[in-house]
Amino acid sequence: MELVLIAIVALVISIVVIPIMMRIAPRVGMIDYPHPRKVHSAPISRVGGWGVVLGGIVPVLLWLPPDPLTLAYLAGAALLLLSGAWDDMVTLSPAAKLVAQCLAVAPTVFYADLYVTGWPFLAPEMSAREVDIALTFLAMVGMINAVNTSDGLDGLAGGEALLSLIVIALLAYLAGGWQIVIIALATIGALLGFLRYNTHPAHVFLGDGGSQFLGFTLAFLAVLLTQRVDPALSPVLPLFFLGMPVIDLLVVMVRRLRSGRSCFQADRDHIHHRLLRLGFTHGDSVVLIYGVHAFFAISALFLRYESDLVLLALYGGLCGLGLALLATAERHGWQVQRGRSAAAPEAQLVTRSGRPLIRVGPPLVVAVVVPLYLVVSSASAAAVPKDVGFAAIGLFVVLLLELLYRRAGLMLVLRVVVYTTASFVVYLGIFHAPARAVFSGLAEAAFFTVMILAIGISIRYAAREDFRLTPTDYLVVLVVIAMALWSGVRTYGDELALMLIKLIVITYGCELLLSRMASHWNGITVGSLLALGILGGRALV
Repeated sequence: MELVLIAIVALVISIVVIPIMMRIAPRVGMIDYPHPRKVHSAPISRVGGWGVVLGGIVPVLLWLPPDPLTLAYLAGAALLLLSGAWDDMVTLSPAAKLVAQCLAVAPTVFYADLYVTGWPFLAPEMSAREVDIALTFLAMVGMINAVNTSDGLDGLAGGEALLSLIVIALLAYLAGGWQIVIIALATIGALLGFLRYNTHPAHVFLGDGGSQFLGFTLAFLAVLLTQRVDPALSPVLPLFFLGMPVIDLLVVMVRRLRSGRSCFQADRDHIHHRLLRLGFTHGDSVVLIYGVHAFFAISALFLRYESDLVLLALYGGLCGLGLALLATAERHGWQVQRGRSAAAPEAQLVTRSGRPLIRVGPPLVVAVVVPLYLVVSSASAAAVPKDVGFAAIGLFVVLLLELLYRRAGLMLVLRVVVYTTASFVVYLGIFHAPARAVFSGLAEAAFFTVMILAIGISIRYAAREDFRLTPTDYLVVLVVIAMALWSGVRTYGDELALMLIKLIVITYGCELLLSRMASHWNGITVGSLLALGILGGRALV
């Protein structure tokens, strides 16, 4: 349960901190104004990093002992947040940013003594310590800048980092690297809170503090995973689970040098900019990059013990093929063509047929089944741990007060309580399942299949003002696919993968109901209240 709580604590901190910082941003000058090389057309605050960093490091402070590795990580994260925030306010020079990045990496290498000792095609004894430290420095600083420069579209950097962290957490989980798992889960939870505000059209940006923190976290965990936790992993493997930001930075640097420009000169030469010029929409570009990044990240799970040569050949070949296709499209002036009709053919067909069942039936199924699932699952769990029960009592009180007083602006509180309730219920259903299950395995699979279809149809035929699909939703689909594939080939991660898949399905159902609710007292809020009451009562008995 602690692993779930880590992600929940990070999520709540991120969701709470970001709106506060959005109000402060105009007063301190942390606003990103429109610019010819940028894609947004209105001023947007760049303080999302405060929610991501605080959400990511508070659970680390609570759950990890203050050993040299943890302290080095926290020191680097804090320095990058502060220097990045200063850059967001006054715009530091590239040299000043580079110095701050080197200072952030220094504790990891010199204090925690963490650096790469086995480079591709070289045995550890074939390279000097000084060379290892220098190359590790270069790689970590490079990763910080890779994520920083990839943060050019709404949800892009955060989504890429989320996929990478999930793969890192899974690899560490299998090897017993709990320090990595805790740091990764904390950052994942914080990112989920941030992406709620960063989905196109974004209400907030990461800012340099947030994007540099993500790059540092990914680099730190990659080195720790391959050097300490599971040294059998190839040092080339991080190229796969770090994926698109790495190749994007390398390509941009090469293009700048070939055109005689400075490597640090900002431009519109990133892969996402090039996709936009080909006619892809903002959302299409993000989803396309998510797909490629997810392919690389998932491949890391299956290729983790391949040789350096095989991994480099695959990574280089796939990147070369993708870049060649992109360059060919640019050279021949290809453009994405779009239809003229704003209405989807399916929607017209449904309207003409006069059958409202497709619009009424699936939402009704979701409205009935999701609250019922919360109540029945909370009552049928074999046991309710004390910490879950006490947390449920606190959430019960919060939800009851919110429903009774119906204060405006507390929709965020409602969402947090409902999502947390769903997390508790799904967790108990996996790790505290009753001796005699309410549903057989086949019946449960059928139940969730029906739920996925009902939710998908409800979203597809939702009114314009209701629940809408965003790039973040496609990101969630990629996560589900990755976890499903993983659970199909491994046994150790089955419970974790199954829990994540169920949780995503249920929370999508909760979000669909929350987005359509006409009053505070409705099926999902009452169902959550009953589920929390049952969990709290069972823990006290």
